[in-house]
Amino acid sequence: MHKGKITAVADQIKEALGRSALRRLGDDSGFVIRQRAITADRFVPSLLKTLASRRVESLADLVRDFNSDHQLAIFYKPFYEKLDTPCFPRLMKSVFQSMLDTLCVQALAPLRGGPFARFRDIRLQDGTSFALHDGLAEAFHGRFTTVSPAAVELHCTMSLFEDNLCQVTITGDADCERHHLPDPKELEGVLIMGDRGYDSTSYMEAVDAANGFFLIRARKSLDPYVVRIYARGERYRKLEGSPLSSVLRRLPKDKSFDLDVCWEHRGELRRFFRAVVRWNPTKKEWVRLLCNLDRNSFSTNDILQAYRLRWQIELLF
Repeated sequence: MHKGKITAVADQIKEALGRSALRRLGDDSGFVIRQRAITADRFVPSLLKTLASRRVESLADLVRDFNSDHQLAIFYKPFYEKLDTPCFPRLMKSVFQSMLDTLCVQALAPLRGGPFARFRDIRLQDGTSFALHDGLAEAFHGRFTTVSPAAVELHCTMSLFEDNLCQVTITGDADCERHHLPDPKELEGVLIMGDRGYDSTSYMEAVDAANGFFLIRARKSLDPYVVRIYARGERYRKLEGSPLSSVLRRLPKDKSFDLDVCWEHRGELRRFFRAVVRWNPTKKEWVRLLCNLDRNSFSTNDILQAYRLRWQIELLF
């Protein structure tokens, strides 16, 4: 890495997690009233280091590491009391927000003159779940009540250009993931990608109306009408006007297809959008991608290759 970039990254870390920044966040959150031994600039780095480096069995592990890091002799009770206040989650939320806002660099850029150069960012949406102690089931309902009655899901939006999260919401695992998609008004000039589960037709229409772009994998249950198949041959013309599921049963599985589709809502045909479909021989199913990307600028192969980038958020998790 170039020396100038190293210096820039070091400055970003100081801005997010430096002593003066953490002291300010400690004061603003109410975590620090009087400057005693457990200050925000001591507590936060020790906590992050411990949680990131080893398995924590109890709060006593945090106390021991804190004392070791700063050559102190804090007892368990005053340390616990600092955690058992509303100020502690406010502080950690502020620290996390500061890290998201500050620790960002341009990690990826589209090719100049390429079709993706028109986007000011490409954002990926997904969620990841993990179980909690069963005693938290009332506050954080899990989807799989027998196995994990208490669980949470992190609903995350990732910037592909910055290779980092830009929005995170934590809810009970049973909460609907679609409710935590980015506001369409924030997506002007942005391409949003999502896996199955995010194929809300009303959301896609709202993104399109806001001059944003989407590339979202559709579930089998979303079964739009095929208006046009962009492939030569009379046999394909005969399939137009049928539901997508019916068309896919009759299409050959050895190539990809580019389609125009629309869906019905309360007896009326809704907005037309583009669908790209490809047979997955491993899972023995059709991959169905819906988008509003211009056919003259984005080929079928461009769409399929672009969607593979969605895996970056899985790697981040």
